Amino acid sequence: MVSRVGPAKNMGHVVDFPGRPSFTHSLSGVLSTRTVSRLRQSPSVCYDPRLVQPARILVIEDNAFDIVLLRHALDKQGEDYELEVLSDGEAALRFVHEHRTRHRAPEPCVILLDLYLPVYDGMAVLRAIREAPPLEHIHVMVWTTLASPGQQIEIASMGALYRNKSTSLKDVIELAAEIIAIPSVPISMRQNPRP
Repeated sequence: MVSRVGPAKNMGHVVDFPGRPSFTHSLSGVLSTRTVSRLRQSPSVCYDPRLVQPARILVIEDNAFDIVLLRHALDKQGEDYELEVLSDGEAALRFVHEHRTRHRAPEPCVILLDLYLPVYDGMAVLRAIREAPPLEHIHVMVWTTLASPGQQIEIASMGALYRNKSTSLKDVIELAAEIIAIPSVPISMRQNPRP
């Protein structure tokens, strides 16, 4: 499922969650001056200042409440974004395979990954992302309620960021701000850069 959030003012967009009824999502505003300035300065592959493309975010998460909360927090940022949601590890591995075989484009700017997914776990998905040449440079943030110290070390060794999942709106809004900012930060300057 892909939701496109564009610069159209006061326009409703239908957002579908698998297994959930559709609801209308209101949008307002256009790209801020700050966003345009950041896009012009960004060396990131995610943004082309001539096209002013929104951040493309892939969320691999099976909890619909977490997705709704994250979407609300992203909307609070006042930035344009496209959000694709995959609800299990099997769909995530299929996504990786489609990119590896070049059957799918465009790639996301940021992947937000839960560790505890149906079918295949998030660590298997993260390993597959890092082994797929078209995706190995993508910013990955592991967002989960619990990761062992060993998992946290493995996550960092693969160049991904680890963030503890919270149901506090304030915490999720801070996470959303970090997600929106990630595409404008060169990979070499990320926290926990890949060796």
